[in-house]
Amino acid sequence: MSLAPTGGTLQPVLRHPASAAEVERGFSAPPVAYVNGRSLLMHAFVSGVTDGEEIAMRTSISFGDRPTG
Repeated sequence: MSLAPTGGTLQPVLRHPASAAEVERGFSAPPVAYVNGRSLLMHAFVSGVTDGEEIAMRTSISFGDRPTG
């Protein structure tokens, strides 16, 4: 959401698709970067009991509009 410095109504800047909700819930307090209409959620670290678990772990997910032009 975005709020003008002068106040007013919150405006949505990007809405993640509902189909990504389950994957997003797998991220624990992820750092989030938002730049130029795109957001990126990342795991701060990768860990697993086995190498296979680490390889299968989703480490980032991104959302945003496709560039135009």
